[in-house]
Amino acid sequence: MRLSALAFLAGLSLLATTASAQLVTEPHDEDQYHVVEIEDGLVRIDRRTGEITECQNSANGWVCRLSADDRLAYEAEINRLDAEVERLENELALAREAGEGADQDVAPMPVPENGTGPDGTLRDRLDLPSDEELDAVMETAEEVMRRFFGMVQDLREDLETERAQ
Repeated sequence: MRLSALAFLAGLSLLATTASAQLVTEPHDEDQYHVVEIEDGLVRIDRRTGEITECQNSANGWVCRLSADDRLAYEAEINRLDAEVERLENELALAREAGEGADQDVAPMPVPENGTGPDGTLRDRLDLPSDEELDAVMETAEEVMRRFFGMVQDLREDLETERAQ
């Protein structure tokens, strides 16, 4: 009785091993790939994974290369941005907890109309010119433009005089 039970179990394990080997070595489904003929070769599209392979006939036979997949680049960028958003949300939560209360929203500090922050140093930190310096620059630019257009007008008058003679 024991011997027949052992033989039965051995047969089942052999059958299971054979079945699993057939599943692994079974060829791919015939409809897995879609092949499209193009001008200089073929394009094979894997319907399961979306991978695109471009094949070209060369002197050494057919050469196939996996095409760059923009979708993978987009997914990688989305994953990177998701991680960045999560990091920023964690920083914001920590900042709220460190503030007066976790329930208060962290709002940007308002900037007064005169362009300086509460300590009066925004203009200095940005190294912005004063209003007098801006006026001087504008006057110089205006003078340069007047001279330039004056020279163009003189040149135009000289050309018209030469044509008239």
